[in-house]
Amino acid sequence: MVGRLLVITGASGVGKSTLTTRVASALEFEKVASTDTVREILRTQLGIEAEPAL
Repeated sequence: MVGRLLVITGASGVGKSTLTTRVASALEFEKVASTDTVREILRTQLGIEAEPAL
């Protein structure tokens, strides 16, 4: 099975979450992760000391 990744970026308040929900549903994505989730995973794996910007 080939994995699919879709990244949606933009300024605060422009509707990224709304768009993401609709696109994920239309394309039958099983999972959606926010940047907050990605940052938390990176913090856990790299450690805040290694990457304070996270």
